Amino acid sequence: MRAEQKLHHWSSAKRQRTLSLTDAVWEQISDLAEDHKINRSEVIEIIARIATDSKDNLIEKRLELLESADS
Repeated sequence: MRAEQKLHHWSSAKRQRTLSLTDAVWEQISDLAEDHKINRSEVIEIIARIATDSKDNLIEKRLELLESADS
């Protein structure tokens, strides 16, 4: 049985998903959610929409982040 779809302020159906994140990023998402008084799924929704709108090359961004983490 599929999770029930619910409409939210994004005018799009939402349903529960499963994803894997590093512990560090989960903490960052939790901190952002707490700071802005929203839930973690909303933080992820916003980040994904910003990434889509920016048209940035995510592979390049990933490499930059990995390089900065090594420094």
